[in-house]
Amino acid sequence: MKTFLSTKEVARFLGVNEKMVYTLVAEKGLPATKVTGKWLFPRYLVEQWLENETINFFKSDKSERWWMEINYTHNKTRKSTLIPCAYQDYLTASDQIFPERWLKTFRKLN
Repeated sequence: MKTFLSTKEVARFLGVNEKMVYTLVAEKGLPATKVTGKWLFPRYLVEQWLENETINFFKSDKSERWWMEINYTHNKTRKSTLIPCAYQDYLTASDQIFPERWLKTFRKLN
């Protein structure tokens, strides 16, 4: 297993495009190091970062509505919020891909 990942490998690992990887580095603190003009990502730190960005899903027993919890940092304080989502978002996240609804909300909160 490789110790460092390229931008393309991180994008594949996170299920996003390469442009989003750069956004996650700049806005969300995705761990990376620039060496000779290329971004390198320590695999274990990316995995650790991803664990902190875990998406939790909840289904209401009453309404059968799905909800997604989004963790974010505001003024150096960790916070979370629930947003309505669909079962398809849950399935997407189960395939190790960030749901589009999560990405949009994440951008707004950060």
